[in-house]
Amino acid sequence: MQQPSIPQWSASAGPALVLTLFLGGCPDGDDGGSSATESSASATEATTDASAGDDGDATSGTTASPPPDGTTSTTGAPSTSGSTESSMATGDEPSSSSTDSSGGTTDMSSTGTTGGIGGCGDELEDEGEECDLGELNGEGDYGGCNADCTLQPACKDGKYQPDFEACDPSADEFEEAAICTDVCTWDGVIVFVSSESFEGDFGGLAGADQHCRNLAAAAGLVMPEQYRAWLSVGGNHAADRIPRVDHPYYRLDGLEIAMTDDDLLDGALLLPPNITEKNKSIGSVPVWTNTATDGSMSNGENCQSFTISDGKKYGYGGLSGATDKYWTDAGLGSSCSDDLHLYCFSAAL
Repeated sequence: MQQPSIPQWSASAGPALVLTLFLGGCPDGDDGGSSATESSASATEATTDASAGDDGDATSGTTASPPPDGTTSTTGAPSTSGSTESSMATGDEPSSSSTDSSGGTTDMSSTGTTGGIGGCGDELEDEGEECDLGELNGEGDYGGCNADCTLQPACKDGKYQPDFEACDPSADEFEEAAICTDVCTWDGVIVFVSSESFEGDFGGLAGADQHCRNLAAAAGLVMPEQYRAWLSVGGNHAADRIPRVDHPYYRLDGLEIAMTDDDLLDGALLLPPNITEKNKSIGSVPVWTNTATDGSMSNGENCQSFTISDGKKYGYGGLSGATDKYWTDAGLGSSCSDDLHLYCFSAAL
């Protein structure tokens, strides 16, 4: 039997020999062929492991084929788990989000000043905000919170808001605090005697009312345009020109001169009406009234409806220091050229 020919080793054979053996198989019982196959497999596995770069420790020095989008990366480079990757020369703008340790992303963009957490409307009173009621911001116009998280005017907030309240007892400039209720409404009617005096030609009812309003405005009293003089002229009775209420009548020092309108007209006051619009006591001075105790017009002279200052004519009035009927009807006439004061009453509650 002829012996099979055995290929001779040659330095130039190299890989060709290995390939011939691998494809053609080896003679039975030839352990050398198995060893060559195992070596080839081991070499392939090693190359694969190196390319994978397990644990980021292995480096093979080989470069993988570039991705189809034109970016490049080097296999075997150490990797850091959870870190934000650098831009890959793709031309994209850097992202404002970062990758957290769990693989999610966190938006790093700034939060606006309105809406959302940390801004007006989050129901938290943050620095620089006066209030924050969330969705209720901007609702109503009194006592709540504006849309920009500033406070709306409210009763007893230290500011008098004539559009929203009749009075405010906490306002520093508010002279009538003593008669303003806790809900910022009047508790009664204000009465003051004018700090200024006038001759009998002050212009009748209209002129007397205007003097009261000017003095109230100069003193900083609220609703000065609604003050009226306690005066009777031409069939117009003083009692019909002022508020008739079942509430107290106050001086500006907060003390009552009468509990109700009936008490005001019964000829017996609790205290004399001798406090001026400046909240100062003036004592007992003569006052033009031409009004009887019950508030009706007196039958005496009245300086021709208080339009003249003739020293030979007379008008009637009362005394601010009295608590009996003389507070409005002293029974004595004064020369129209004399200077007398006026009583002024505020509007109703």
